[in-house]
Amino acid sequence: MRVVFDHQCFQDQAAGGVSRYASRLVEALRASPGVTVTGWAGWHLARPPAGFGGRRVGTRWLSGMTAISRLARLGNAIRFERWARRREAEVYHATYYRSFRVPEGWARVVTAHDCIHELFPDTGGNELAMKREAFARADAIICVSERTRADVIKYYGVREDKLAVVHHGGGLGVAAGGAAGAAGAAPLRERPYVLYVGRRDGYKNFELLLRLWAEEPSLREACDLVCVGGEPGSQAMRQAGIVWVERASDAELAQWYAAATALVYPSRYEGFGLPVLEAMEAGCPVITTRCGAIPEAAGDAACYCDPDDGREWAGAIRRLLTHGDERAIWAARGRQRAGRFSWSRCAGETLAVYEKARTERARARAEKGGTRR
Repeated sequence: MRVVFDHQCFQDQAAGGVSRYASRLVEALRASPGVTVTGWAGWHLARPPAGFGGRRVGTRWLSGMTAISRLARLGNAIRFERWARRREAEVYHATYYRSFRVPEGWARVVTAHDCIHELFPDTGGNELAMKREAFARADAIICVSERTRADVIKYYGVREDKLAVVHHGGGLGVAAGGAAGAAGAAPLRERPYVLYVGRRDGYKNFELLLRLWAEEPSLREACDLVCVGGEPGSQAMRQAGIVWVERASDAELAQWYAAATALVYPSRYEGFGLPVLEAMEAGCPVITTRCGAIPEAAGDAACYCDPDDGREWAGAIRRLLTHGDERAIWAARGRQRAGRFSWSRCAGETLAVYEKARTERARARAEKGGTRR
């Protein structure tokens, strides 16, 4: 089977769950017998899979809605469509929700990652119209969790037989012990620390942690809060003594997880919650919420707290700081839980969706007499 991926997620974010999902899925698909995966990354921010054409550029070219970024995105769209016309394939897997013109014989598959903009309109973005068109044109839609599947049905009225739930694989794929022992892999803290990974805006509920560190001197004295990735650290973070690490490679991030007292993840909604599994794979206890699809990923292997109860969060952090036996129990549960998710399984289930999409595309073309959709 020949599969084509596009450039969208690599264009839209320098790092994040969507581009990580696409890269790890491509890697696992390429390890599957009889599968060829190609793609074109265009001008991009995130590092694409090996063999994807294009050029990595600075954020000034693609961030925001400036005149330069609009022209760059338009150029990427035109060049991808030209590139696609010269390729032979059976399946086109869109990495985000924009719709491009590709050969009509290709089965269209798109992944629904979440319904954040539908649930939290103040998060910005203009994705709803794009999603509606992408879902309407797709022959099959992969949902990364049962929660995302339910939300797609609720907000878009998509037929259930068009949807398939395929969970992400596990974590970073880096052995925590090896990462922790690698010389210079990451500048670890001398003091104990809890870890936060990713964006910190809006529904991510990082404000809860910011208030804790600003208002609880005893917590600040007991441990550091380290944030990896996301937007630059704010003045309020610096005043509270919160540490911001701009970026980390997979090996470095695995080390940050492995040496942390816990991952703190107070999000109000997640389509899946990949950092939760990344932490668990590395043996890092997880303190999080029961919001969105997080319990679907974490199961009974996480310490759950109310997203609005700062005292409960402070208590959970203090317990893990002072009770090594409890920390070990959560770490063991997490490793066992993370072992249930793998990118090879994700790839196998995704291939089954591709086959179904090919059948649906052939049926639709036959019913329409081969006319263009």
